[in-house]
Amino acid sequence: MFSHEENPIQTQRFSENAENPDCVNHEIVQQSKATEGAPMVLVNESGDQGCSSKYNDTAIGISNVMTREDITSAANALIDDLNNKRKQDTQLLDDFKKALELQVQRTCALVEEKMFHVYEEQGKVVQEKLQELFAGLERIAKTEAELAEFREALRLLYTDINAFPE
Repeated sequence: MFSHEENPIQTQRFSENAENPDCVNHEIVQQSKATEGAPMVLVNESGDQGCSSKYNDTAIGISNVMTREDITSAANALIDDLNNKRKQDTQLLDDFKKALELQVQRTCALVEEKMFHVYEEQGKVVQEKLQELFAGLERIAKTEAELAEFREALRLLYTDINAFPE
């Protein structure tokens, strides 16, 4: 597209009190009153809002003699306005991304904190269960040792009983 820097044609200037679109419209209407009998043309002007656009249809009287410079100037003004709004949209999107990234970081930090808190609580329960398991295994080992002693004693008794003939 065209940019203001690339195009040497200067845009049309309005008086100092034409600071916003409504003032510009009023000034254009004032300038067009000189051409009372000229046909009316509808001109769309985009609004000031970021990524959405609203269009105000304003009837402006334009003379039949419009120069190429006037058309080029008006087109350049529209292009500059469009580029400015695209910059605003880009800035809005960047701000939105930064806000989302910050929110994601905060949420991740909260999830991580909660996760470690749960690990800590579950660690206590797991530790108790592991202690019970190892205590049970220790009792089983003692019982197996007692059983092995009993078997040995029973074998000796059996051997003693079978060793003496009746």
